[in-house]
Amino acid sequence: MKINVLILLFFFVSCSGGSIVNKAALFPLKTIADPMAEGIEWHPWQVIPEREDLKEIVVYDSLLISYVLPQSGHFMEIYSMNTGKKLGDFVLHGRSPQEMIQCLSRFSMIENDNGVASLLYDFPTGRFMVWNITSSLEQGITQFSRSYLIHPDPYSTIPATSSFLSADHRKLILYDSGETVKSDRMVKAPTILQYDTRTGVMDSIILFKVYNYTKDSQTSVFESVPAKGIFSSRNCYNPATDRMCLALNYFPTLLFVDGKDGVVRGVSLSGLKESDASAQYWSFYHVASSTSEVFLLYSGDAYGGNHFACRVLYVFDWEGNVLKKYHLPEDVFSISYDAVNQRLYFFNLAQGKIWYKDDVPGMISSGK
Repeated sequence: MKINVLILLFFFVSCSGGSIVNKAALFPLKTIADPMAEGIEWHPWQVIPEREDLKEIVVYDSLLISYVLPQSGHFMEIYSMNTGKKLGDFVLHGRSPQEMIQCLSRFSMIENDNGVASLLYDFPTGRFMVWNITSSLEQGITQFSRSYLIHPDPYSTIPATSSFLSADHRKLILYDSGETVKSDRMVKAPTILQYDTRTGVMDSIILFKVYNYTKDSQTSVFESVPAKGIFSSRNCYNPATDRMCLALNYFPTLLFVDGKDGVVRGVSLSGLKESDASAQYWSFYHVASSTSEVFLLYSGDAYGGNHFACRVLYVFDWEGNVLKKYHLPEDVFSISYDAVNQRLYFFNLAQGKIWYKDDVPGMISSGK
């Protein structure tokens, strides 16, 4: 279904409240109770990658794929989860057609008959590149299978942390949080952009009002966080249902956006810390997903403190229902779901620790 502007189909009953999210949202938010936390049974992973400073990582079929800064001349490294050994360096830093100047998007995994791939974005050139990971490992050199060109916007970093490709490669899905690189003022409404790769048509679903929270603004109610970060989020995408989940960084709020009909399901957890003019709290710090669940690391700590060390894991389904809340026995910095082995990984590589939980759907149904 084509979406030309904004389709406001109110799925949930709106709740009253004075939070920033409630004031700015263009859709109703459903407030749900924060469930009681349960313990989790996980197991230590005995093999640690030979580099222990990896932070932005994803695991697929026992391959650990890491984004690194390009001081060494490349953006991606691949390790074996079974041996900890590096399997190769890929995505070279450069200006040729087979290189990237500034790789921003990463870990939007694509599964098809040709193996596994990831969608990458070269911000200076506006190119979206499909990196064929399976072929790259087989040939020992970076292989790009497809390329899509969207003219870059110098005032925006829209796909920096979230860009996805539909299962049929027909649609690029991007989240524009309204943040800018040249001003502290929000210049655009936070919006889901859907780009048709065949026709070049860009449709949109507007999520929030344009609202400036800077100190010099007469409407300022949120001086501690610049406008360009107020609606930042950790996002994931379900290609099986064409549905995107946005987990807001500064508020305990999730948005489930259906790319087919434009329905926005907004969910806020009650009783959790919300950022305001007096304090800034990190809410959802990291996210992973399967075709049936969304896994979220929750911080709740003040920004600039120990907010990256999380002890709480939430599990939602793709309809916006909270299924479980788990208390983690140790600090976790990031998570990744291995869809091939149905295994959820928990990482604290700063301390050289990895844990895992097998049979994740069973974890929910059995209550373990």
